[in-house]
Amino acid sequence: MFIKSWAHICKLNEPLTGTLPEELTPVINRTVIDLHVADLESKMLELNEPRTLELPPVTKTGSGLVRLTLELTREHIDKLKERAESEVTRLLSTFVVASAYLWSCLVKARGGDADRPVAFMYAADFRNRLNRPVPDNYFGNCVFPIGCFGYEAKMLMGEDGFVNAVKILTDSVRDLGSRGIETVCELYVDGIKNLKPGTQIDSVSIRGGFWVGETG
Repeated sequence: MFIKSWAHICKLNEPLTGTLPEELTPVINRTVIDLHVADLESKMLELNEPRTLELPPVTKTGSGLVRLTLELTREHIDKLKERAESEVTRLLSTFVVASAYLWSCLVKARGGDADRPVAFMYAADFRNRLNRPVPDNYFGNCVFPIGCFGYEAKMLMGEDGFVNAVKILTDSVRDLGSRGIETVCELYVDGIKNLKPGTQIDSVSIRGGFWVGETG
């Protein structure tokens, strides 16, 4: 939206005194997010360290850290969808397919005990999922972390690992439409609190237009 606004101003070739069209005007009023849940914030804060303005301590990067860039082209995504469609009857999104492939690959790459617990995290856009939808041009954070908990590595390490990951993520994304933010929050808080020691937590995020996968 910022790029479109910039282009609109340049096209008019006028001083920055005019107004942008409504669809390009950012909404900065946080009161548009009306949750009516008094303890929602407190539940989330329970999972974090006390609030502070101090910088976190600098830790050295471990010697086992590996960074690499892999490209998933449209052709790759289409092939992955074809592979999963024979087992999953629901409509498959690019997000689900790419995330499932990443998750299964990270679990397989880690190797080790097939009975170890694994989990997957992603952020969901809740602008149109609240009781009072938030405008698309809201200029703020309206995402919420989603966790897929309670799984073991062996579900993702075999030949059907990718398909199993697709099923898990498809169900997770589908359920977002039928669950309120209160239920989503409770499930996330319970999942984090009940994580078993040694759980492999994988996640995906989008940074600068690139998908970034992380494992821990």
